[in-house]
This record gives sequence, structure tokens and C-alpha cells, in this order.
Amino acid sequence: MKLLAVLLVLSPILLASSSGVVKIQLHKRPPPTFEEHLNNHNRYQQALSRFMVLKSYGGKEYVDLRNFVNSQYYGNISLGTPPQEFEVLFDTGSTLLWVPSIDCYSAACRNHRTYKNYMSSTYRPLNYEIKIVYGKGSMAGVMGRDTVQIGSMIVDNQQFAEAVEEPGDAFVTSKFDGIMGMAFPTRGSAIEPVFQTMYKQGVIKDNVFSFYLSRDPNGYIGGEMVLGGWNDFYFDSSKIDYIPLSKVDKWQFTIDFISGRGGYTSGLFCQNGCEAIADTGTTMIIGPTEEISAIHRYIGAQEYLGMGMVPCNNVDNLPSIVFHINGKEYILEGRDYIVNLADDTTMCLTGFSGMNMPSRPWILGDAFLGKFYTIFNVQDESVAFAPLNKTKRNDSKFVPQHPDRKPWYPGDASAIQVTVFTLIITNLVHWFL
Repeated sequence: MKLLAVLLVLSPILLASSSGVVKIQLHKRPPPTFEEHLNNHNRYQQALSRFMVLKSYGGKEYVDLRNFVNSQYYGNISLGTPPQEFEVLFDTGSTLLWVPSIDCYSAACRNHRTYKNYMSSTYRPLNYEIKIVYGKGSMAGVMGRDTVQIGSMIVDNQQFAEAVEEPGDAFVTSKFDGIMGMAFPTRGSAIEPVFQTMYKQGVIKDNVFSFYLSRDPNGYIGGEMVLGGWNDFYFDSSKIDYIPLSKVDKWQFTIDFISGRGGYTSGLFCQNGCEAIADTGTTMIIGPTEEISAIHRYIGAQEYLGMGMVPCNNVDNLPSIVFHINGKEYILEGRDYIVNLADDTTMCLTGFSGMNMPSRPWILGDAFLGKFYTIFNVQDESVAFAPLNKTKRNDSKFVPQHPDRKPWYPGDASAIQVTVFTLIITNLVHWFL
């Protein structure tokens, strides 16, 4: 789940097919004012509460459609022969690839590019429907197979859905057409994510992908995603500590406990251990309301409607929050867990958001992941958070010096790299309603 939305605009695509690398650049939009942020918060909380309840239903296979408006990464792919281009969001919170269908007459479909299966010679229908449930509404689609191309990389016979119904205003104003899910593939599920198909077809050598997320609001480069390996330009690859997944249908693992250093009250949270999900599609760190309130008290934040607020001029004096995971410490300082708003804002928001979810895992979004280089290892069923090189963090003048060098890829250099501009928060989620 994500508290804040990010709306990004696609820029021209830069292809580097000779090195097996594809770069897609995205532009940034201005951050919101505090008033704009506050006006929509209560609406978001109500919508998210309903969504959490829907996810608890059993007996049916619901495909998580989470955070797609808020996820930071989207770029060009193509479907079909000849290729039909779409802008899709790269979302670790879902598994399915879907795009709007020409047979969809919802307002959201009319505002975006649509897939025309009759124009593709490689399209094959699967003759079953799928429904993605979210909030009060749902998105209905029909499953099929077709060729997917990302830059110069081609995946044959990939499963995907054509959305034939997108009710409400959920997708009407989104800057992307569809979603490319990157969640850990569910065992026994008929749905296979694109990166899994890429691995099976030998397009990438190793079933691994990774993220670098810049947290500098003024930076030129916003982040990088690598499919098939990682890029040790951003971190020391000798400091990778893999964390085993505790649930192998999600990027879920166990937090030993959470502690604080230098706060105003006793700083011990998640005392008996808790589950967490690493989610690149989430801006905030989301946890149970009582635990988040305790963290806010600890750091001296004022709470209003579940949000924590601190004076912007005090950010450098905030205490650290330490996540103890698999025997290692992962430390967030004040600058790491504060959300940047408009420049003239005197009060800043924390990156912690409470939700009535006592039996649900914590969600570690960008406020956590931005401190580390995150590796999602499908083949070993693990995730890793490696400390970033200091020169790669919060340096608005830093521009990657590797346009002609290949990232490190286990096995060989067959991988896909996606580069994006700085990710800026623009408004709150409203599309669940």
C-alpha cells in the first residue's frame, strides 16, 4: 500500500542494445503542498482500510492490484506483432501484466492506449477471464498470450490480460497505460510474471532483479532497476546479506525487532518479531496503528489523522530508527524517513503511516528501501538490502558515470536496465474510492 502518489512523465527512450541494456528515463513533477497532502489523507485512509479487508477474503484467487498509481517506475514496452507500444508501471506488489483493451469502453481506457489483439499475428487467446478486486470496484480482463518486447529483449508467448472494464476514476488520470507486475510468483498460480518467463526462455541468465532508489528530491537521476542481476556501481557487492523469505508468494520476510536511538521515549517496537514486505511500489513505511503511533512519540512527531509531523528545520536532529533483520541492523536516520513536500513547507511529514492491520505484515516502502540497494533473488527465495555508497545518496549533482559499462550480472550480461529520473510525490491516492 502506498500513502502518496507519484505521477511521472515518460521521456524519450534511450536504447543500448549492443550491451544488452535498455534505459528508460522519466521526468519529475513538483511535490505537493502540505495542504494538498492533508486534504486527501482521510479519504485515502478509508479507501485503504476497505482494500485491506478485501485482501483478507479466502476461497478465490484475487490478483493484488496495489499501488499502481503510486508506484514510481513505468516505461515503454510493446505487445504483439507488429509491436503495439504501452507505458507500463513496474510494480513489485503485483504479478500480472495487463494493458487496456480496445474492447474496453470505460473512461480510463478511452484516455489511454489500448491493445488490439486482432492486429497481432502472435496473439493467442486463453479463453478465461480474470478480475482484479480493489476498494469498491474491480477491473475485469480476459487472458491471452503474445510477444512482449522491452527494448531489444523479446519474450515469446507471455501471459497477460486485456482490461475490458476499469470502473470509476481509478485509472482515468494515470500517466501509464497498464502494469507489469514483479511480485514473487505464487506457487501453483497460473499467472507467470514477465521476468519469470524471461528467465525460463533464457533472455536473462539469472532470476534476479534489483533497485536503486534515489531519495534526493533535487537529483537528476531518480533510480535504476536491473533485471537479471545488479549494478555494484551503487554499492559494495561484498556487503550483500541475503534475508530468506518467510512467505514464498510475496517478498515477505521476518523483522526480529525495531529499536530507536536518541528518542524521547522508550524505543522498542515490534518486540516479538513481525512480518514485513519489501515493496518498491510504496512510498511509506506502513505498520499497525499503535506501533506507528509509538514511533511517532519516540521521534517527537505530532500526529494528525494518522500522519506524523515534525518541523522541517529539525530533521537533522531526529533520532534513528533501527530495523533488526536476520541478525543485522538496518539504520534509518531522520533524513531517510522524512517525506519531502513543497519547498516553502515549514512542517514535514514522516515516512511512517499507521493502519489498523494487526495480522498484516509491515510494508517497507521507499522510505526504507531508499537507504539501500535492494536485490530481489527469485532463484534463492531471498531479498537483500545492501548499504549504498555514500556518494550515491542525497547528492543532487551526482550523475551515474557508467553509460558505456555493463552492470554486474550473475552468469553473463543478459539483463535489462531501467533508469528513471527523480521520483517526486505529487498527490494522495484517491482511486480506491
